[in-house]
Amino acid sequence: ADAEAEKKKLQLELKEMARVAIEENMKAEIGQRQEIVSCDERIRSSIMTCASEILQSLVKERDCQEREWVEFKKESTLRRSLMLKGHEAERSTMEGEAAKFDEKVSKSRATHDPSEALVLNVRGEQMRSTRSTLTKVHGSLLATMFSKEHRVFVDKEKRVFIDC
Repeated sequence: ADAEAEKKKLQLELKEMARVAIEENMKAEIGQRQEIVSCDERIRSSIMTCASEILQSLVKERDCQEREWVEFKKESTLRRSLMLKGHEAERSTMEGEAAKFDEKVSKSRATHDPSEALVLNVRGEQMRSTRSTLTKVHGSLLATMFSKEHRVFVDKEKRVFIDC
């Protein structure tokens, strides 16, 4: 009976030791899990902080690019406006010169008669003819060139210039 009681006592002690060991292991495991959760929370917090900083940086960069784009558009619009004003002035000058030229041509056409003698500058060689001779063949290039509707180019010596 003593052996049996001793055996039961040892079994109880073993059970108690096993329970204590399991309890300690569970406490250690719980402690490790809490440490892991705490570490995980710190990592998440760091990631969120970094993400927030990156986002703020991207927003600042986008805002800067938008300001630069608006400034670029303003400058482009101003340049385009200045260019158009310059072109308008050029165009006005050219239109004025064209009007003067048209007036000269109109005056010279008004004085042309078919028997008028003309001096031609054909690629540097001087030739003489009358307007009626040059316009004899209706529909020809010369007839078209020397009709009243067509402009002829005159050099410094008042010769009709033909470059063929």
